[in-house]
Amino acid sequence: MKFHHVGVHVSDFDKSKPLYDAIMNALDFEDYDVPGHICHAWGTVTNSFRIVQPPSGEISASSSHICFEAPDEEAVKKFYETGVKLGAKGLSAPNEYVDWGMRHLTTMLEDYDGNHIEAVYVDKENPVGPEETRHQ
Repeated sequence: MKFHHVGVHVSDFDKSKPLYDAIMNALDFEDYDVPGHICHAWGTVTNSFRIVQPPSGEISASSSHICFEAPDEEAVKKFYETGVKLGAKGLSAPNEYVDWGMRHLTTMLEDYDGNHIEAVYVDKENPVGPEETRHQ
């Protein structure tokens, strides 16, 4: 499955953009404006994550969960620290676990509108043995 773009609605674009700029920068994602909308994107024009303020200004009562792949463990830590510093709620500090024979380092934030934004680094180069357990 390949996505062209994924986005979350935000109720206050001017408040949310600095948070997302900082945490996406921690993951080394390039950013760009989306013309004709109150919208900003990170990634490429054919594969991006976006924040959008709906024209009505109203967002739905449900929240989203989106996970971004981090380039390394340091990026996961920076993502969390930067988000918390800018007022996102820390749901899970960087935490290591093993799944599918690979070690993962993951962290999760909740943005100002209740969206769960996760970053994960998967160490694909150093597989672990069957004696390792999930969610250590």
